[in-house]
Amino acid sequence: VGGVMQAPYRIPYDALLPKRSQLTNVLVPVASSMSHVRQNAVRMEPTWMIMGHAAGTAAAMALRGKVAVQEVSVLQLQQTLLQQKQMIWP
Repeated sequence: VGGVMQAPYRIPYDALLPKRSQLTNVLVPVASSMSHVRQNAVRMEPTWMIMGHAAGTAAAMALRGKVAVQEVSVLQLQQTLLQQKQMIWP
């Protein structure tokens, strides 16, 4: 089995993004793309709230920066979420 391995309870920002070639400037925290392993973590209500918060923050950052949501800096998003007292690491 090849590919990049990630901790099962971490949800990367790009899981909230459709492929840029298919759709731009849309965030999908509810219909996110993930494996069955990661889905086990996402099924919990607090995780949905965290994903929604991250999506809203990313949308605001994209709007302020006049960039597509696919161009939002993940590092800046993480820093902003931490400043907002959001838990981003399991």
